[in-house]
Amino acid sequence: DLALPRGFRDILPTEARELHLIRDTLMRTFGSYGYVPLEPPSVEHARAASAVDEHRVLRFLDRDGSLLALRPDLTTAIARVVAQRYREATGALRLSYFTSVFRQERSMRGSER
Repeated sequence: DLALPRGFRDILPTEARELHLIRDTLMRTFGSYGYVPLEPPSVEHARAASAVDEHRVLRFLDRDGSLLALRPDLTTAIARVVAQRYREATGALRLSYFTSVFRQERSMRGSER
């Protein structure tokens, strides 16, 4: 079956170009104020996704049996990066990010995942 899973859609060229332009403009603007880009991974350990209602997290098993999740929010991921990589930093961190999050939505809401 070639149908997409419920809650997902193709982003066609016209919209994709517009989204890329918006992203590029935002990232350039953030950069002009000293913000640096950060891209956390889309997959994390499921227990790290606890900031979001567990029924909304898209989970799957890794080959080694670890329970993983598609990133349901950015707060936990950014906090982890700061705690692990910038522990010794002094002053404000200026991090910018523009990326997807994935959440399960109840059917009949018309929302994307």
